Amino acid sequence: MNLLNRDYDKYLSGKETLQLAAHKSPVYTFLNFWFKFFFGFIFFGIIFVMKHKINLFILNSFADLSPSIISIFNTALIWTAVLYLIMISTSYLRLRAFTYLLTDQSLYIVSGLLSKKSIHIPYDQVTDTEVDQSFFDKLIYNAGTLKVNTSGNPAFINSGTHELDMAYEGMLTKIEHPVKFKNIISKHL
Repeated sequence: MNLLNRDYDKYLSGKETLQLAAHKSPVYTFLNFWFKFFFGFIFFGIIFVMKHKINLFILNSFADLSPSIISIFNTALIWTAVLYLIMISTSYLRLRAFTYLLTDQSLYIVSGLLSKKSIHIPYDQVTDTEVDQSFFDKLIYNAGTLKVNTSGNPAFINSGTHELDMAYEGMLTKIEHPVKFKNIISKHL
């Protein structure tokens, strides 16, 4: 999604002109949010349907303690639902908290909602770019991850697999049309 109509001049240095601005893929954001919402809704639906049976069980099994146990159970259920809604909201906001800016001289990765962090990667320091796009990323989300490596010694991390993965300085995760981003960066190398 092109966001050139927003005010990103505060992140740009000097005489740079903005060529492309984007967030994470809107399809990925939408599907991720609704997937979590749907399964949470099913989970709470089952609990609320079973709530009556659980209350009857408590009434029959713990007759002398039943009002306090039912009250504790209902309070826990309400707090669980509130925490679930907070989790869903923060999940959505976390996905929208990244903005990727491509100028004629640099790549910027701006992150955060309340406080902002900006990573500036000049094209003359970029040594390698790599697009990582799984089958589902390409088919369903039309998204992928663009890894940008800069000059200097590469850092290697153990990703839990048998091979070591390179720790890239710039990771543009779940962006729409990652090859387009790669081509714009490659054009300036």
